Amino acid sequence: MEDPNQQKGENGEKCIGGAWKQAIKVSYEATKLAFPGGEVIAHLDHKSFKGWQKNAITSFLTEENIKIGKPQDFF
Repeated sequence: MEDPNQQKGENGEKCIGGAWKQAIKVSYEATKLAFPGGEVIAHLDHKSFKGWQKNAITSFLTEENIKIGKPQDFF
């Protein structure tokens, strides 16, 4: 993920560059194929991300209808 303060989009808006969306999509699809019929849930370790990264990932996962779970959801 590239810092949005360093990137400008087409309209001069800040944008988050990098291949992070593609990485999430590929990982999600690979996990679905590996566990047919299973429920795939994403978990974000909040200490591993800056606030803008967490917000971008959470928004993207919501747009893609990928459920976000908390640690207790996995047990």
